[in-house]
Order: sequence, then structure tokens, then C-alpha cells
Amino acid sequence: MATTVLSSKGQLVLPVSVRTEAGLHPGDRFSVQSLADGRILLQRLPPDPLMALRGAYQGEESLTAALLAERRREFA
Repeated sequence: MATTVLSSKGQLVLPVSVRTEAGLHPGDRFSVQSLADGRILLQRLPPDPLMALRGAYQGEESLTAALLAERRREFA
């Protein structure tokens, strides 16, 4: 069993063994819930689907640029 200490800033450090076993990575988000029996439940949240798409279309032609080029051809 791994242990940790709450800092004066309210931060906890999860031991490497726990992070590795759970597959945790920097930037992972969690929900925290205080249970009636005094336990604290920490659950990893699924990745934000919108942030997962960030940069997915890099290198593709900009739709804005394509629309402007089309408009220029129409007015030429």
C-alpha cells in the first residue's frame, strides 16, 4: 500500500507505482467525492471529446481559405 501526504497548498502526489499501474498521465482529469463514511473517491474522467479533436485536421486545407478562394473565383 502506497501512502502520500497532503501539502499546505492542498496538493497530493500520487506515488509512481500507483500512476503506472493505473496508466495515469499528466493532464488527466479527475472527479473527487467525499463519501459519508469518511473515504474520498478519486475517479479519472474520460478525455474531453472536443479537446481530443484539437489538431486533428492540421495540414488539411483551411475551409476558410477554400471558401475565400471560391468567392474570389466567382467575382473574377
